[in-house]
Amino acid sequence: TQYADSSIYGGLTYYYRVIAESGLVEESYSYPVRIAVTPWTRSSYNGSPATIPGMIEAEDYDIGGERLTYHDTDEANVAGAYRPTEAVDVEARSDGGFQVAYIESGEWLEYTVDVEEAGNYDITAYVASLDGGGQFGFEFGARKTRTFSVPSTGDWETLTPVSKSITLQQGEQSMRVAIYAAFPFNIDRYVIEKAGATSVSTVTRESNLDVYPNPVRGELKISYSQVKQSGAQADLFNALGQRVRRVDLQSGSTTVSMDDLPKGVYFVRVHMNGDILDQRMIVRL
Repeated sequence: TQYADSSIYGGLTYYYRVIAESGLVEESYSYPVRIAVTPWTRSSYNGSPATIPGMIEAEDYDIGGERLTYHDTDEANVAGAYRPTEAVDVEARSDGGFQVAYIESGEWLEYTVDVEEAGNYDITAYVASLDGGGQFGFEFGARKTRTFSVPSTGDWETLTPVSKSITLQQGEQSMRVAIYAAFPFNIDRYVIEKAGATSVSTVTRESNLDVYPNPVRGELKISYSQVKQSGAQADLFNALGQRVRRVDLQSGSTTVSMDDLPKGVYFVRVHMNGDILDQRMIVRL
């Protein structure tokens, strides 16, 4: 016979004993067994805090465990992807990435972040929902965004950006994504930028920006049909939000060497005429 206690907390001590019963009568007791639970510790999933401004993948919540770095209403990762031994439900996307799915009211995820400078920031979450109706928000200690509402995107992978603003203090801190109402929806990533930058949602990405091949090995080509003059640049960011490449875009396509980059998820950001465009890619080496 086995017994599992899912209500314990790190850093506490618990006592257990076995009681033998015959019918409704308790006949004998074992000696109490003392169990000391090792304190749980928090750490950033990618090894260091995510930089703000920058991009954070939803599935890269902090390492630590239930009720320390996340809360999930069931004990298993229903979809079984990315971090299968933890309870947060993460599923694979058809583009090669991952997204947090099977979201329930009351659940939350936490990320250690490092805000480069105090100020006003725009937070954009990329979400998908067949019917819409979900609600969530971002919490930085006592500072909270207004509630995000999830619209219908027609299926579980077509993403749309939803944005709110918040004032942040400089330095390392915890960012919580709290689920308020869970009409089914999925969360793919968050982009956090200084207020005033052009929102990705105002730019027609698909018609103008082409990043290929994707996945890529060796050389990446970036083509932006609106390049008509000098001054357009493309930045490549890793999953920590760190810029690893910057190139000047040319008419036609621009080649970027990827030979010395590790396997992972990267973003291309194009700057031109006040527009900012983002496109995710998977780099496999």
